[in-house]
Amino acid sequence: MKKYKEVGTLKDKGLIGDRYCVGSGFWQTVSKQRKAIRDVSFIHVSDIEISGFSEDETRRNVIVAGKINLMTLIGKTFLVGEVLFYGAEECTPCKRPSDLSGKLGFAKAFEKTGGIRAQVLTDGLIKEGDLISFPKDLSPE
Repeated sequence: MKKYKEVGTLKDKGLIGDRYCVGSGFWQTVSKQRKAIRDVSFIHVSDIEISGFSEDETRRNVIVAGKINLMTLIGKTFLVGEVLFYGAEECTPCKRPSDLSGKLGFAKAFEKTGGIRAQVLTDGLIKEGDLISFPKDLSPE
């Protein structure tokens, strides 16, 4: 997986160049019954550090750091830099990353820390170091 200092977003699609943005993501091609939002996935760096898997092996799009509990973003609208997202659901770990990396135990390693999936609500640009915040008129309750 290539690391970017910045990446563009497309509303209701994802990150420009990502497999889900272009319609070739694994779960888009196998699972026609469940229309999960898979625009962008977020995971916390501290969860990766204790997992035994690398950032690339998690197959998540955005790695965050700092004092943020990603689960608190589910059901909320939030900003990363200039881009508006909606926290759709927990990104429940599956066996696909283990299959691709050849390392067993991904689902167990990320059992409660697999990150979240989010819908992209605006076109824009997110950059390394951008903060997660809430729009003033959409502050969480």
